[in-house]
Amino acid sequence: MRIASPSIRFSADLNDIINNNLHFKDIQATSPFIRLHKWDTAKTTANGTAPPPIRIDQLTATEPDLMIRINRNDSVAVMRLPFSENSLVQATAIELTDGGMKLGALKLNTTSATFAKAGGEVLGVEDGKINMDLSDIQFSNKDGKLKWGGFINELSLQNANGLQMGKTKNNLFFQNASLGNVSLSSDLLPDFGQLLKKNVSAWLRIPQGQFIDSNTTLQWYNARYNNTTRSLSLDSFIYHPTQPLDTVLAKAPYQLDYITFKTGDVTIDGLDVAQYEMDSSFIAQSITINAPLLTVYRDKLQPLNPNRKDKLLPVEMIRNMSLPVAIEEINIKDGLIVYGERNGKSRKEGTFFLNNVNGKVSHIKNSNLEDDDSLMLQLNAGLMDAADLSLTLNQSYSDSLSGFLLQAQIGGTDLAFLNTVLAPLSNVKIASGVLDSLSFKAVGRKDVALGEMQMFYNGLRIKLIKGGDPEVSTFWQEAASVLANTFLIRRANKERKGLMYFKHLPKQSFVNYIIKTTVSGIATSVGAIRNKKYTKQYNKAIQESNTPPIKL
Repeated sequence: MRIASPSIRFSADLNDIINNNLHFKDIQATSPFIRLHKWDTAKTTANGTAPPPIRIDQLTATEPDLMIRINRNDSVAVMRLPFSENSLVQATAIELTDGGMKLGALKLNTTSATFAKAGGEVLGVEDGKINMDLSDIQFSNKDGKLKWGGFINELSLQNANGLQMGKTKNNLFFQNASLGNVSLSSDLLPDFGQLLKKNVSAWLRIPQGQFIDSNTTLQWYNARYNNTTRSLSLDSFIYHPTQPLDTVLAKAPYQLDYITFKTGDVTIDGLDVAQYEMDSSFIAQSITINAPLLTVYRDKLQPLNPNRKDKLLPVEMIRNMSLPVAIEEINIKDGLIVYGERNGKSRKEGTFFLNNVNGKVSHIKNSNLEDDDSLMLQLNAGLMDAADLSLTLNQSYSDSLSGFLLQAQIGGTDLAFLNTVLAPLSNVKIASGVLDSLSFKAVGRKDVALGEMQMFYNGLRIKLIKGGDPEVSTFWQEAASVLANTFLIRRANKERKGLMYFKHLPKQSFVNYIIKTTVSGIATSVGAIRNKKYTKQYNKAIQESNTPPIKL
């Protein structure tokens, strides 16, 4: 060990020191330069007697420069606390004995501190800020093994080059982190479960972080974990593709969905951190998401990918997750869902949205499943700010055909609100019509969906248009509109039920499956397609798939 300092002040009882009682009441060191190189070898002493203990009531070191190197076998570990302007180390109740070291408290304020493991990995802060407040620190050597322990009152880290968490290097980046009320020891650290039980009041905060790779960008703000309540909360969360929409569409050879997602406050309650550390299982009692905004955009100019994989139904997606998941419920409050599509021919854009979305998804799990377990969705929303929508979905985890029950109710409204979607995407405009109410019940499986719809309306008239422009129609489109309104479309419906039928297309998404099934019921309700036609198609599909019929 080599120590140098331009100024050291201390106070002690001279008689104690003469009597080999090294007790210092106060030591103050200015810019101490300390180098310690330790070889882990067999312990020997010249006369077999232990060195006298050293006690220091209070130690203050300003702007220290410390490096400790420990050689063990063929490896070297290095702890570095380099010189930092205005840095400060304060320690109290220090006791150094032949058996180890104790500190009552240790406070550190500096801009850099690192620990280089024997394997070469460097931990710590190289350029930033460190504020550390520790207490009850102990180091001892028992049976040739280092035993240590201590309590972290508060530890705050800030690193200009970023900090990382986890066992592997990745693109997870954050500059600030703080934690506190943590008891650590060499006995507790290997058992993460016991570590959490010992630290009931522990907390962790990461003000801002992000994960970025070539495809995905994730960001969060003000993340806080409280081990007392086992809750994790965020002020907001953001997901979007790393490349902007125009760039992604310009490079895409086939159609794709460009999806973005952001939220307000997010709270995860009943989080099982110990189980996650053990096998990466995500287990939580509930997740509450405030003001989520989900946007989906698709350009129909490019062809569909002929090699696209089959799209799974919700339960299948959960069961096929690579990691174990068990979430009792996800609560959604005041959300907004927006779907935009650009027509491949007219190049007009249509937008469909659900506003004021409130609801919950229950029983999300892919392990320890029982026969009666079902995924449940309950949703209330505004349909394009024009009508109230209520929807429920139940899907069994054990059904070999992935069966689900879908029910919905829509309140009365002027049907013209649909023109922002119908006109640009299908060249159809609703000239007039009032919806009194709409409700349906449908059973879907991975082969077909069948249901009944009650759509009561009056005064319905449509108009065929050109190029997605609601004000432009050709002579032939005008004529076709007259024929459709006279012979095809029912002007009103007060009691007739429409049949819902659609054959599942595995390459299309579950949302597409639901929309096409719903549209089939609207088509039969207004008379565009007869119920008998769908009944014939359904019977043929059941016969071909050799599956039991659906019971409504």
